[in-house]
Amino acid sequence: MKKNTGSIAIPFLITLLVSFVIIGGIIFFLFGGFGGGGDSLKQLEPEITLISEEDQFNLFCVLDTEESDKPVCYMIFRFNPVAKRNTCIALPANLAVNNNGASTKLDNVYHMSGVTAARDAAAAALNMALDRYMVFDSTSFQKLCSILGGVECIVDEKIVGLQESDKMQYLGGSQIQLYLTYPDFTGGEAQRMVVVDSTIAEMLNQTDGSRISETLDRSFSTIINLVKDSDVTAQDYKNRKHAMKYMLEYAPGSTGYYYLSLQQTGDLLTIPENTLKNMQEMVK
Repeated sequence: MKKNTGSIAIPFLITLLVSFVIIGGIIFFLFGGFGGGGDSLKQLEPEITLISEEDQFNLFCVLDTEESDKPVCYMIFRFNPVAKRNTCIALPANLAVNNNGASTKLDNVYHMSGVTAARDAAAAALNMALDRYMVFDSTSFQKLCSILGGVECIVDEKIVGLQESDKMQYLGGSQIQLYLTYPDFTGGEAQRMVVVDSTIAEMLNQTDGSRISETLDRSFSTIINLVKDSDVTAQDYKNRKHAMKYMLEYAPGSTGYYYLSLQQTGDLLTIPENTLKNMQEMVK
């Protein structure tokens, strides 16, 4: 006997259509209609944070252990997430800078007029904007080294407390400080510049970026509360936090350094014009 399939299918389709209308009406009622209403359903879009030139900055860094027999170390840290590159630029204590119309050492300006004056003098000598400064003492510098995880490097100078070797060795915070502030480098301040540049750059490159990124808030709070002096603010950190996390997670090993080739003029080291041009091109 032949089945009457048509008579069964039509009522089924009608029932299904009525069900859709009822369900649709309920949704329409609950969410205030479809389309542009303020309470309507909206498609969620992922929040994308873009890196821009506004995230770049130049930080004037000073390591001042306040030990009379230890020199003060000066360095510029150039943060450039647009180019995925950080650059360390160490400055000699006897860098020739202008202070009230007279040529003098950067170190003299720092000790006589303070870090702000030293920052401004260095900026003028380098023809570079230095946005913020940070002065580390022994406690804050060693804590920073501890957070970053220390460094493996070669110590090619005979320094009490360190092992002179042509092989890589691990240095913790106190040892790094001892190395950077050694007062009797064979090559004087020129050699110190290389040591500061290479050691800090390698420490940043060797750190576990993902680990630092996860604890960035706590690390910033710790360091900013320990440093001897700084004009870096919580808002500065907030504005660039996304860029710093981006660099830590997606641009590991991105820190290099630029060694300033300087000329000796008496007891001062001056910056030749070609060195200045090369540096400015390099740190763009």
